[in-house]
Amino acid sequence: AAEQAASCDSAAARRAAARRVLDHYLHTACAASRQLHPARDPIALDPPQPGVQPEQLAGREQALAWFLAERQVLLAAISHAASGESGPRAWQLPWAAATFFSWHGYWLELAATQQSALAAARRAGDRAGQAQAHYHLGLAQIRLGASADGGTHLSAALELARQLGNSAFQARVHGHLAWAFGLQGCGRDALRHAEQSLRMYRAAGQRSGEAAALNNVGWHHAQIGGYQQALDYCGQALTLHRQQQDRPGEAAALDSLGYAHHHLGRHAEAIACYQQAINVHDRAGDLHSRAEILAHLGDAHQAAGDPHAARDAWQRALAILDDLHDPGAAQVRTRLSRPVRPPSR
Repeated sequence: AAEQAASCDSAAARRAAARRVLDHYLHTACAASRQLHPARDPIALDPPQPGVQPEQLAGREQALAWFLAERQVLLAAISHAASGESGPRAWQLPWAAATFFSWHGYWLELAATQQSALAAARRAGDRAGQAQAHYHLGLAQIRLGASADGGTHLSAALELARQLGNSAFQARVHGHLAWAFGLQGCGRDALRHAEQSLRMYRAAGQRSGEAAALNNVGWHHAQIGGYQQALDYCGQALTLHRQQQDRPGEAAALDSLGYAHHHLGRHAEAIACYQQAINVHDRAGDLHSRAEILAHLGDAHQAAGDPHAARDAWQRALAILDDLHDPGAAQVRTRLSRPVRPPSR
């Protein structure tokens, strides 16, 4: 087919066909991303070329199945967009695939496609594209264990968002800077960024962002020993996420509540929260987050004196982390290497 196109079609016809293919994948991938993560901030897209028919995906399971089936084609489309005159598609396609790549452990692909997106946006002088690429590249670096490098990219995204006057995006970046600082052991700095994220989401009137930020503030309070504050903030987050039917957000808030209850010695409450989080967290969600919840559930069972239930949860977490080639698998494997001891009487 490629040979026939090269010999029979004009260069202009081939370029037009390529744009239609890219539009098909861009608009389908954006729709699929919205199915996976409805609370994600959208980007503005040009209308598809005449004749382009994006696929109709009904629900999260279909969206995930489409991404899994089309992953290699998406990578090829992203590469093609970066090498030609594709305009904003060169960073929008990587943006559209970012949630899937991140949630399902394709972090090397996430990093590579966002590097491509950043280069294309820089060539075009597109600051919005650069901001998005820096943001997702920062998340990829953090997932790959380079939290300091990730923080550098997030800081670049934050500065561009300030220049663009995009307060909601600034709030999102502050939330992930909290994550980066937390991983580096800078708990107070992490809490400061989380609180700034909450203030900015509230000022922008973004309820979904406010819910995520409430959970983020609560989590970082817990990381520095403020477990009662964590229960307050994360309880508010849970209410808001449920009102908006945000299942990933609901699971995250339940996980945070479980963590706070565990560290207050309320092991039954912690286990109940973690079990609810697992039930809410469906197969199309963030696999890394699911593994973290399972690891926390194992910790709570161990603290409650049920080592066999703890090992079951840890083994389920390890299976996911090994599939993701996640460095966190080593910590779970260490837990499983300890001998099982009966609870003290």
